[in-house]
Amino acid sequence: MQTALEQSHDVKAKVEAVADDLASANDVAKDHIADGATTLPAAQVLQSGLAVEQTVQEVADDLQQVTRNLAHGVDEVKAVEEALARSRGALAESEAALAVSRDTERAARHA
Repeated sequence: MQTALEQSHDVKAKVEAVADDLASANDVAKDHIADGATTLPAAQVLQSGLAVEQTVQEVADDLQQVTRNLAHGVDEVKAVEEALARSRGALAESEAALAVSRDTERAARHA
């Protein structure tokens, strides 16, 4: 679970970085338009878009890994809870058997 938490922080940082990059690219485009440009350099726009697309894909891949790690963590917690339930059941049986044994011992002493 700790790994998933750390990964989610990394993913958040990447998403924030992509948002900043996209905002910067949009600001540049707005500045060009404000300066009177009616078209933007296609190569620059394409390169910027491809960079954002690549980072978004990386983030999606990271999120899939976080999901897998969380699922694994949940499975581990369930297994521990099941083992704990079995242990509690065994303890209850042992306590009951001990009580019966003590009762039998007391009865034997007084007989």
